[in-house]
Amino acid sequence: MDPVDNTRQTPESAAYPSACKALAATNASVAIAGAGVIGATNPDGSNWRRFWASAGPGSWLSVISRAGHTKWLQGSRAECWCLDRAFSGGGAAREVVLAATAACMVAWFRQQLAEASMPHPQQQQRQQQQQQQGGREVNAESKALAQQPAARQVAVSAAATHGAAAVAPPPCAPGSPRGAPLPEALAPALGPLVEAAELVFSIKGGASATSHPLEA
Repeated sequence: MDPVDNTRQTPESAAYPSACKALAATNASVAIAGAGVIGATNPDGSNWRRFWASAGPGSWLSVISRAGHTKWLQGSRAECWCLDRAFSGGGAAREVVLAATAACMVAWFRQQLAEASMPHPQQQQRQQQQQQQGGREVNAESKALAQQPAARQVAVSAAATHGAAAVAPPPCAPGSPRGAPLPEALAPALGPLVEAAELVFSIKGGASATSHPLEA
């Protein structure tokens, strides 16, 4: 959730090894939720852009355009207000940020667990299909995500905030500013945010370019 690697306050050392270098060494696929608002707590050169560059094929990235790093914090209203003011929290609603992130992470874990249970040849074929089809086909078990409380919450919150219907967005061309088509399990929950340009979704090695639309 809006990961940050070494910064000026925590330069790379034995005490603060680089998470991005470790990730790149494994070439592992990961799911990343990133903040579109960049500030002192998630500076350029240390934030999700660096993690995305280090992530392996098949990784997911969802960037919430108006969220700052502190929007992932959970605390008292006063604490959150103060931290948002001090560290560029952005204009996104906290409950929408948390619910959208939960929806992505639950769908990601469902997919990973489903693939881990497949025989090896099937798993390999599944990964090839994901790269060819941009991740639009997610294991059928993950369809149940739309019925999860987090998915319902983000769909309702986004629709109420932006006046958008909770429907899947139309397919996007490679390199489109709107990113990759949402995986089937995420369309009901995150479709309204994509339609309102509040969230951009990407799959590395999938239908969209490996550079995220918000990296420019």
